[in-house]
Amino acid sequence: MVNPDSCMPIANITAVDTTCLNDPEEFFLGESLLSQNVKYNLVFMTLVTYLQIVVTPLTFTSDVNIFINEQRNGWYSSGAYYWAKSTVDMFPVILTLLPFIGIMNKYKSITKFFAYLGFLSVSTLCSQNVGHIAGIIFSNDSKQA
Repeated sequence: MVNPDSCMPIANITAVDTTCLNDPEEFFLGESLLSQNVKYNLVFMTLVTYLQIVVTPLTFTSDVNIFINEQRNGWYSSGAYYWAKSTVDMFPVILTLLPFIGIMNKYKSITKFFAYLGFLSVSTLCSQNVGHIAGIIFSNDSKQA
């Protein structure tokens, strides 16, 4: 069996240098922890967006009939309605994202905190729109949604 030497070539502007670690197991442990951290963050973000997709059709199906009647009367367009609804719904979303970011332990650095808050806000906004589409599709039968 071949044992890796854990030497990594590092490209330099003037020359090519090879940096070797004294303990290859430490290198592989660090790589394993990094891989686990990436998987944890992806699963957690997927969970948050999935919860948003599940909750949105349940609350949106009651609004569909009102929206259809008001659009038929010409009071506002569908774009204006969704823009206003998404803006109003962002406040509870941000309030629910704060505990999730705390669970993910991203509050120690202010830049990481706001980066995760921004990324999760945008991703939950996208999943909320998917939930709106599901709410429109299943507006006649809310049990299927």
